[in-house]
Order: sequence, then C-alpha cells, then structure tokens
Amino acid sequence: MYLGGPQPLYGSVRPDTAEHMPKHGVRKLTPKEDKEWKALVRCGGAGDQADTPEQQRARYTTADQDSYEINPGLSKHCLRKRPDLIVVGGLDYTIRTYDPNRNFKLVQIFEHHTGAVNCVESYRGDYIVSGADDMTVRLFKHGEEGTPGELVLTIWISKYPVRAIAPLPGHRCALGGLDKAVRIVSLATGATLHKLTGHLDEGFDNNFMQKEGCGALYCFLHLRGNLLASGSDDSTIRFWDIDTGKCFGKYLGHKGYGADIGNDYRTYKLSTEFAPVWRMCHLGGDGSKIASCSYDRTVCIWDVSDIEQVRIVFSWQAGDNAILHLAVLSETVIGTCGADKEVKFWTWEDGELLDKTGTRGHANSMLMLDETTVAIGGGDSTLRLFDWEKGEDLMGDRGFYAMEYIIQCTCRVFRDDADEAKLIRRPILYQRTPAHVAEADSKEALVIQKYFWDEAIKFVELWDTSSS
Repeated sequence: MYLGGPQPLYGSVRPDTAEHMPKHGVRKLTPKEDKEWKALVRCGGAGDQADTPEQQRARYTTADQDSYEINPGLSKHCLRKRPDLIVVGGLDYTIRTYDPNRNFKLVQIFEHHTGAVNCVESYRGDYIVSGADDMTVRLFKHGEEGTPGELVLTIWISKYPVRAIAPLPGHRCALGGLDKAVRIVSLATGATLHKLTGHLDEGFDNNFMQKEGCGALYCFLHLRGNLLASGSDDSTIRFWDIDTGKCFGKYLGHKGYGADIGNDYRTYKLSTEFAPVWRMCHLGGDGSKIASCSYDRTVCIWDVSDIEQVRIVFSWQAGDNAILHLAVLSETVIGTCGADKEVKFWTWEDGELLDKTGTRGHANSMLMLDETTVAIGGGDSTLRLFDWEKGEDLMGDRGFYAMEYIIQCTCRVFRDDADEAKLIRRPILYQRTPAHVAEADSKEALVIQKYFWDEAIKFVELWDTSSS
C-alpha cells in the first residue's frame, strides 16, 4: 500500500523567482524565517528527496489505525447505526442537516452554493464537504442548531460541474466531474495536489469511449490508507495511489445492455458494450469487498484485497432500468435505487431479492439508519423512512419534506469521527501538479461563474422594469 512518496516539485528552500518576490516595500523573508515554506516541506509538499515507504507510512500513523479516516470499509464503520445527523443536498442549491434521533428535526441550512448540489460527504465529524454545478467544492462546519451553516473554504475547480467527492486521509479529498479529471485537493490549503487524466486519455479498449467523449467522473470510494477507486461514464473503475497519482489498473465490470436495446451493432455499441458507473459502496467485513452499480442495470461485487489484482466476484441484473445508487445495509444485504422507480433489497453474495418498494420518480440516494431502516431520497423533495425487513414505511409513504426541490445526495454524520486520536493531524501535501495548472483551471471557473452572475443581474433588472 505504501510504496514511498513522489519526488517533490520544489526544493527545501523557497525558490527565488518573480512569483515569490515580495511586494514593493516588504522585506524578503530569509529561508530561516519562511515558516510557511518550512511547513510545506514538513508535510511532503516540498523537499530535496522523496519520502521513503517508512516515512510515508509514518505520515498516516494515528492512535487508531483502524479509524474511519484510515480504513472506512470495515464493518464497524460502514455498518454503524443511528447517525448523529443526516445531511441532504439537492437542486434547491442548499445543504440541510437533520437529527434522526429527534424525529428528524431540522438542525441547520447551508446556503452558499450557487448551483445544484450533486454530492455531500461527512468530513472528520465536524465538517461537510460538498460539490456542485457551480464548479466548486466547499467545506462547511457544523454549528449550533438554528444558526446559518458556516462556510470554511471554497475551492474553484474548473469550468465544469463537480459530480463526485470523497474525503481522504491527511486533510484531502478526491473530486471529479464533467471535466474528466480525478483531482486530489488539500482541504488545508485549497491546493490541487494531483490532476489525473487517465479517464480522459485512455479507455478500456483504448479508443471508442474516448472518441465518443466519455470519461466524466460520477463516483469515488476511499478504500483504505492511500488507495482510492474512481468510477466513470467510460465504464471503467480505476484504482489510484493518492500520494503519487499512480493508477494500479482499470477494470471493466459493467458491460452494457447487450442486445436488449437493439441489434444494430454500429448504432448501439455505446450502450451494448459499455455503461457508466454511477456509484460504489463498501460491504463491511474486513473492507476487502466493494459493490458498484451502473446504467446497464447491474450490480457488481469486487474483491479489492490485492489492489494490483482486483477481481470481480459476482454480478447480477438488479432492475429494469439503470441502477442509480446503492448502499450497504447489513453484513449480507445491500439496497439499490433504480430508474425503474423501484428500491430493492438484496443479499449481495448471491443476488437474492429480499424485498422491494415503488418510488415516486427516480430515487437516487439511500442510507442506512439502523439494522432494518433506510432513508430513501430523490425523485422528489422528501426523505422517506422504510423498514426493509417488515416492508413498512415508518413516517407515511411520503416521509417528510427535506428540501424545497429534488434531493440529489445524502450522507451520514457521526460526531465521534472528530476524535483527535483517530485523525492524522498534519496535512499530507504530496504534489505532482504545479500550482499554475490548478490556477488556470480555477480562473476558467471564475470567468464562467461571473458570466452567470451578470446574466442573472440582467434578468432581475429586466424583471423589475417590466413589473413596474
């Protein structure tokens, strides 16, 4: 898992170049005085030589090496019951938190995004990290009930929407979207550490999907330590070293509809042989197995115990249309949300259907609350509570209205993840992408966003004029 860090882009002394020269009238700092650069060296973002595997491993050392930050796939983490908060994001541009232990009382509203919120994840117990159509990733801090949500950090990514995020060890997160790049970003500094373009550059059979413009990122899963999985509409799941940016391999598990949608091979190749990967989840146990779902209606079980020899364990057709989301519910059961307007519950070892329920519209998120209860979101603005063992709705068949518009994403928050003993205290800043590359991408995002704002102001002015 730990093979050593990357060769630093910068040396141990801050470079004496024009971009680092002080402004007029400000004395240049000496190397001894430049605490910021020395901190960068200590965290692996600069230096004269790469970290050895032993030094790299030391950066990941915590009091609990099986903590959620280091090993989220263990049963004791992914099968935890009754979260402290439920987070909901969606098309009304907001993020909202609810307390499932007080009849789902609204706790806070976070209103800073200016586009549909596509993904939310809990970060270190005290924070939420989110991605949206406004081309940003934002970090929010939980606060007191009834207070506005506190925005801590905004990172402008690129000129394309963000569709997937995953918190990572060492104050980092993975993010991706319609620009087809896997980015590893520091949540301590906002810097882009790695910009990995494998999904854009090379497909499974190394041509067709790329020629058709595929490669957008729709899901990530932090496996353990420095290992990350990414899923894309190029049909592949790829496995990455988040410290060096190395790709361990690309795998095709979702192979399209076959002949179900037509017989014209030339017309339908995009759907007959390939299918976007929408979501992935852990399956508990020792963290060695994960599940993925796809547009081709299938669920695929993967063995990721050996990251260089990943293999498919089992797969089955789980619906009559695309499978949009899946979640682990017990040691043997997973749930799926389908575009056939059904939520289904399966034993993942053999694909046996245990129960199902219809939904209003396309449910696109699900999360575990306790041994038999799930929260189902999407398709409308309600969060529905369902006991899959009894086949019963626990708050009526419409649950409760959790947003003003369609729900896109949900996640669970466990406040004890903030326990300092379980966390990597110092940021890990291994970097392969020069600062100017990320800066150029961010500027493009700001230019597009300014255009949107200008057009919105013009619309409001025209509306005011016509109304008067």
